[in-house]
Amino acid sequence: MIHLERKKVLFITTRLIYPTNSGRKVVLYNYCKGLKEIYNCDVYLFSFLEDGDKVESGKPDFIKELYLAHQPNKIEKLKNLIYNSIILQKWPLQVSLYYSKSTYKKLLKLINELKPDILICDMARTAEYIRNLNLKKTKKVLDMDDLISKRYYRQIQLKYSNHSALGMYSRRIPKILKMNKLINIVLKIEYKLLNKYEKSLKYDFDKIIFVSPIEAKSYNESNSTDKAISVTIGVDYNYYSSKVVDKGQDKLIGFLGNMYVSHNKDAVDYFLKKIFPIVKEKVPDAKFIIVGKCSDEYKKAFNNDNNIQVTGEVVDIRKYIQKCSVVIAPLTYGSGIKTKILETMAMGVPVVTNSIGAEGINVENSKDIFVENNDEDFSYEVVNLLLNDKLNKLISKNAQQFILCNHTWKYTLANFDYILL
Repeated sequence: MIHLERKKVLFITTRLIYPTNSGRKVVLYNYCKGLKEIYNCDVYLFSFLEDGDKVESGKPDFIKELYLAHQPNKIEKLKNLIYNSIILQKWPLQVSLYYSKSTYKKLLKLINELKPDILICDMARTAEYIRNLNLKKTKKVLDMDDLISKRYYRQIQLKYSNHSALGMYSRRIPKILKMNKLINIVLKIEYKLLNKYEKSLKYDFDKIIFVSPIEAKSYNESNSTDKAISVTIGVDYNYYSSKVVDKGQDKLIGFLGNMYVSHNKDAVDYFLKKIFPIVKEKVPDAKFIIVGKCSDEYKKAFNNDNNIQVTGEVVDIRKYIQKCSVVIAPLTYGSGIKTKILETMAMGVPVVTNSIGAEGINVENSKDIFVENNDEDFSYEVVNLLLNDKLNKLISKNAQQFILCNHTWKYTLANFDYILL
């Protein structure tokens, strides 16, 4: 890593970066922490709020100052959607739902006062705030996270019909567009708009960050550019590898994830319908635990099933995941790298996933993790890990070693050199 004079970084985020109760927040939190502690930057946040975000306390010490961004009101959202998304077909729906002229003016004033060396915006949905700014002494960086258009394309192929398919920003969409019968149409519209928009952003930013090296390479190749780089996801290895459970629960299968997120709900549904019955035939006393945020309704749906436990949001996921013999992630769609898989591997719990779940992680199949796309093969590996203690311990050891060598934050943040130069 290079040693630099102190730089000012202004990071525009779609949510507060704390508390770290979602995969995206973990990434943003550690990006900002690394910019301060590794690269000696002064880090300022300009953040939108999600439902439940509280700013009264908890601001990390590595954040110099926090400024709040205001959402567009209902009338402005509607104008954005009709004019910029439908008539001009210029902005994806998510850009229209995040863009506010008053927030733009507030940000512009802040930029003029701070004079940051580097401006970073979080995901394509905030790109419009800085893409057209002509700032000769400020480097503009887009933290794309992943190719969301690719995720939408995969959902379209599945003929998805639930509004949660649109992700965390779906709550901002007018109710009429969230009717289940219209969701696949809305997805197709958003895929087309977002795919075009993502490609156009290469002209407006100095660097574009992806968590997946596969997606960074794909973006560069398909858009004839070299601006995309990978700053992949790291893990707090010392924390997750620390044992907090003395003895695991025999034949316990786990799933880790926010159950408000559509790809997590669908993965669990798929497992329970297609794979768990096969596992139960071989291991009748197998149990399943779902660890992560969920609604009361979701939790109640499993009240009468003695084979399934739903925890809801927990303070320390290690206390639940480290009890498991195996953790599964049969994702039916998605993009980027899945934080939960890396964290589970760091905890020393074997993972069985599929190609979508392992995408972007340079693991060796059947050594560090099991990657199976066929239901029978998937269930076979789950059963094997439940019954074969020697194999379980071997995969556990290999998984932890893989994370230690490839996904600690100090290692993964090295590519910030390309941004700070």
